[in-house]
Amino acid sequence: MKKINLTLVLMILLTCAFMLMGFDSTQQKVYDDAGILTSIEESKLQKLCTDAAQTSKIDIVIVTTLDNQGKTSLKYAQDFYSSHEFGYNKANGDCVILVIDMEGREVGVRPFGSGQTYLSEVRTDNIITAVKARLKNSDYDGACELFVTKMENYMRSLPSLSDKSGDGNTDFTEDQTFSQKLMANMGIKVLIAIGIGVVAVLVMMFNAKAKMSVGCQTYVKDHNFDIRDTRDIFLNTTVVTHKIETNKGGGGGSMNSGSGGSGFSGGSSKF
Repeated sequence: MKKINLTLVLMILLTCAFMLMGFDSTQQKVYDDAGILTSIEESKLQKLCTDAAQTSKIDIVIVTTLDNQGKTSLKYAQDFYSSHEFGYNKANGDCVILVIDMEGREVGVRPFGSGQTYLSEVRTDNIITAVKARLKNSDYDGACELFVTKMENYMRSLPSLSDKSGDGNTDFTEDQTFSQKLMANMGIKVLIAIGIGVVAVLVMMFNAKAKMSVGCQTYVKDHNFDIRDTRDIFLNTTVVTHKIETNKGGGGGSMNSGSGGSGFSGGSSKF
């Protein structure tokens, strides 16, 4: 028994170590190359990003720049991600980057890895709309803080049709986990289930007691059996073929995805 308990403890410790091994909490998460944040704001946002990453299990990074090097905010985020090897679970792993391009006056949100699964197009638009409203008022610290708050809340559950809150409101009461939705109004759900079960049992009991409508005289007429025989006779099969013309010119679309995996690859907007 002692050996089993010791083995169980070691497995738990190794699992925890493996889960924490990929995330570097000391790594810089806020890169204010545009100089729009004070040192106090940078320190505060650094802690917010680190704490939110521990909660949401995804690396959260903020980047500002005055030189976009001729790139869009999403391309800038892609290159920044690759060169710094961000990721909660591993290098170049699960991560979401906010880029504030002061030269091009553009804000972009770029997810990687599992971030692409949790950040749908609707959720990304909601984040950008909320952040952009702060940026227009030169509230750069507030915009970054709002981004972190929304990211932390969105990572609690997968996207649903009720993904709203794009107006800057940080109240995410509709963004519940599956277990929370399952347990909501449980008493009413139990009563409904019991009611359905009772009705089903009563219907089955009634059908079981119903009298048989078919008797021995059903197929007898004038003391003779009156049974009609019907059958289908297969005659032949006709096959008609048509040649389908194809367009050899070809064409089609493509789905954008980041190096962290397939899925939605972010969005951007001018401010």
